[in-house]
Amino acid sequence: MKKKGLLLCTFCMIITLSFSCSVENQDGTGEVAVSSHPDLRFENATYTFSREGSTPIIVTADTLQIYKEKHTAIMDNPHFLQYDENQELSIEAQAESCSIDTSDYEVTLKGQVSLSVPSNKLSITAQDLHWNDTNKTLASDNEVTILYQNGNSITGTGFFGNMATQQMEFQSIQKGEVDET
Repeated sequence: MKKKGLLLCTFCMIITLSFSCSVENQDGTGEVAVSSHPDLRFENATYTFSREGSTPIIVTADTLQIYKEKHTAIMDNPHFLQYDENQELSIEAQAESCSIDTSDYEVTLKGQVSLSVPSNKLSITAQDLHWNDTNKTLASDNEVTILYQNGNSITGTGFFGNMATQQMEFQSIQKGEVDET
């Protein structure tokens, strides 16, 4: 009887092991994917991003999720403020959502994006904007409107703006007027 029980137990174990699941991600390497759960999650958050060589950026958001291994921060309804050395507002931005690569500070803003740069006397509205921190550039394939303080505006698609040189261009201008005064 003991032999039959041991045989039955061994047989069940073999069946169980042959039908068990294996951990495999989409690329088939068998490595476990990084958790889809954030390492940190804040609601109604105020967070200060600061780096050596630049003034801090103060962010408020409905939710802020940080994924350490993915080097990603994701925010819902973020509002950004940055002040210069004289404590004057240098940048204000908001969007419906935002993703930041925390290793190189590339930022993607999505949904009803607005960006104001008071020192340049302009504001930018778009459905999405991508910030490349290394090159100090903004870009969007979708419609973007630049509104200058003097009332002039330009709307177009294929936007690229170099914030270091203040040069901005569109692949296609839909409407607009710029007066040098």
